[in-house]
Amino acid sequence: QSQAAGADRDDNRDDDRDDDDASAIPSTAPSTAPSVGAPSRGAATAEDLSTIIKAASTVAEGNPTSIDSKRDGHWDVEFTDAAGRETDVRVAVDGTATVFSTDSDTDDSIPFGVLDDATLDAIVSSALAQHDGRIVEIDIDDDTSSPYDVTIVRADGVTVELELGADFAILATDLDD
Repeated sequence: QSQAAGADRDDNRDDDRDDDDASAIPSTAPSTAPSVGAPSRGAATAEDLSTIIKAASTVAEGNPTSIDSKRDGHWDVEFTDAAGRETDVRVAVDGTATVFSTDSDTDDSIPFGVLDDATLDAIVSSALAQHDGRIVEIDIDDDTSSPYDVTIVRADGVTVELELGADFAILATDLDD
């Protein structure tokens, strides 16, 4: 088990580790979404994730390439444009989207794909077929052999990090309890 793989990757974002409010999907999510104070954070379905990304896309340009659930219930969604510029959007529990960071540096590699509905469906189906839980993070990177990184929190509290291939097959699993 890799301790480094489970490390918090939010080096330039708010530190939310001390916030005990476990989760919520923005109110723009389907009515089956958990409410504020639910015992778990993250999303149970691709539809929930899609709703959050759609809320974020109202204030950002580019394609969604990352979505990350925070302990206080908000979500951070990253958008990357064709030139490689990144915009980070925070989606609050009530569904309000706000840009909180932009990176106009175009020397970053452009991710392999985008988090559209079909990709979300395939990622969530593959990940949750192997590990029952809630999706708390999905990242797309520029690695064409394993472009999708997915983090799940299981009901027992174990964090599972998965690497998925371009065909959405699971290539690597790392448990971090």
